[in-house]
Amino acid sequence: SFYLVWRASPVPTKWIVSLHGAGQPARGFATDDLAVWAPHLKNRDVGLLCLQWWMGKGDGIESFYTPLEINREIDRALQDLHVKPGNVMLHGFSRGAANSYAVAAIDAGLGGRYFSLIVASSGGYAADYPPNRGITNGDFGADPLKRTRWITAAGARDPNPQRDGIEGMRRTARWLKEQGAVVVESIEDPKFGHGALHLNFKNTSRVLDLFLK
Repeated sequence: SFYLVWRASPVPTKWIVSLHGAGQPARGFATDDLAVWAPHLKNRDVGLLCLQWWMGKGDGIESFYTPLEINREIDRALQDLHVKPGNVMLHGFSRGAANSYAVAAIDAGLGGRYFSLIVASSGGYAADYPPNRGITNGDFGADPLKRTRWITAAGARDPNPQRDGIEGMRRTARWLKEQGAVVVESIEDPKFGHGALHLNFKNTSRVLDLFLK
């Protein structure tokens, strides 16, 4: 696997770590994530790290890094880049968002505590996903999501509204609050579907303003 790094300056003040989606219309490669983020990061003091966590073939669990492996690779990359804890926003899109809950729990409970904000875009929480069961079972420490800060994003025209659309992300936000997390904002776009966060420039700008202020 690999990761891509883009930065506006040699030593950015803050960083975004982005986890791509899988399949269509989701983005399945780190290069896609880089291309989607690039127009939004002009003139902002931020670095971007896009992790290729899909192995490029297949759709089963074995074709993807687990949240523990994702966290391991992110931790190594951020150490190599000399990024300080608390200066990173984790973004997950679609399947990347579905894995972001466990990745954030590992970072907060067992890892480097890098993430000051997590953005779950068009990818709802699934209670039956084994890594998510690890959150409530205490595998990553007691109440690992407590006081973590989140933004959820969804579009009204998502083809899977109960899972990844507005209904699914509202359900996800309720679950996050039950875990003691703080949901800073819930973006609900009436005009767009899967990936509404980046399809509407205003949505992405809102997220970046909240992170970089």
